[in-house]
Amino acid sequence: MEGRSIRTSSKIKRPLVVKILILISLLSLVNLSGCQSLANSNDSLKTGEHWVRQGQLLRARPYLQNSQQTKAQQYARQISMLQTAQQDFNQGRFAASKKKAQQVSQELPTLGNIHHVARQLVKVSQKAQQQKFLGPTVPTSLAQMDATQVGQQITAGILIDQKSGQVIWQKQARQVLPVASLSKLLAVYTIYQTLNTRKISLQTAVVAPTIISGLENHSDLSTAKLTVGHSYTIEQLLQATLVASANDAVMVLGQYLYGSQERFVQIMLQNAQALHLKSVQLVNANGLPADIDPSVENNFHTQVSENQFCAQDLARLTQVLIEQFPQVLKVTQLKQINIDGRNLDNTNEMLPDAKYSPTKYQVDGLKTGTGEKAGYSTVITTVIQKRRVILVVLKAPSNEDRFLQARALLDYLAQNWVNKYKKLPTYPQNSWHSIWQPQHEGFNNLRLQYQLDLLKKPQRLDYSIWVHKQQLPILRTH
Repeated sequence: MEGRSIRTSSKIKRPLVVKILILISLLSLVNLSGCQSLANSNDSLKTGEHWVRQGQLLRARPYLQNSQQTKAQQYARQISMLQTAQQDFNQGRFAASKKKAQQVSQELPTLGNIHHVARQLVKVSQKAQQQKFLGPTVPTSLAQMDATQVGQQITAGILIDQKSGQVIWQKQARQVLPVASLSKLLAVYTIYQTLNTRKISLQTAVVAPTIISGLENHSDLSTAKLTVGHSYTIEQLLQATLVASANDAVMVLGQYLYGSQERFVQIMLQNAQALHLKSVQLVNANGLPADIDPSVENNFHTQVSENQFCAQDLARLTQVLIEQFPQVLKVTQLKQINIDGRNLDNTNEMLPDAKYSPTKYQVDGLKTGTGEKAGYSTVITTVIQKRRVILVVLKAPSNEDRFLQARALLDYLAQNWVNKYKKLPTYPQNSWHSIWQPQHEGFNNLRLQYQLDLLKKPQRLDYSIWVHKQQLPILRTH
């Protein structure tokens, strides 16, 4: 009986023990899952807070939304409201933008950067209301020099203020064309950057390699007639490149600094990309057509047979070149240089005392380009009314036409336009701007149109300047 009793008891208790063990396991799993969920929630909150501190509010939002913590959800909602407020501002709904941003700026708990952006948005919305900033607008025309009055013999071109980037005149400025030796400006910009980075002296001697062999067979090409095996200073080679447009000089520099012409072109293309020069297509550094350049057997970079730019990108490149390396103007104003006892004349015939030099201002640069497909082109820079301007002329029919047309354009600017300082209600404080305007048409009612992005770093506060329904076109270098 006793043994039987024990067996009966065993039958009753065994399922109970199993159930208890299963229940304990389930409770452990639930507890582990809860801990894991809590850990994930904490990690999401910490990651979100990190990105908020970095000023990357939009990047922070999905992490905050992922967290189950109440304050994380609050932060995510505040960021969403700021994004909506910013969209309102960019659509010209300044009152709505201000109201939503004010609500966020008064809420607690929150994070420092969320409040900071909210206060920024309140202030700029308030200023937009007071100064009557414009909402999204499509210009009816561009406030610039009339292209029908000047530049008739030019295929494409552009005239800008070097410092402000204001476009004063343009004609087919985004048309991509062969530019011959004008592409050497990108080569020179690349060389100056490299010299600065590597701290290489202009007096460093460079031996001319065999890469230039074959150029002497083309008597119509611009060369410095460098001798293979002879040494030349970097300064001499730069002068020959800019003053005489010497193809052999720029090739020698490229071979010395980059090891090959192909590598030189790759660095040039990287610089073009960094400067947002979207039209640039290169086959070499010198600007020669590929079929007569002894250093180019195949074009691995583009589908074109010679270097191409648009006038707008050449102007932007020249802006940056002069801004970052103003010493270039000391070279481009040289009327003549001497290499190996030979005098090489400057190809720019608008320099003082040259054939096409103007009388009311002095040209001190910059570069010419000539080719069968490129026609006669030039980039000219001078100072008019104490402001440096840059003029790009592409594909004029003759050498005479390129300089006469360039002079006519600059004369028209000097005689019919004036440069005045205007105070604009920019954010966060008013600022003075130098603006070119027609002499007899005052730009008295200037208004701003802003586009904001405050929820990412770097913050973007872009504005355009308008006169009635005309936008002042600005060529920016960034």
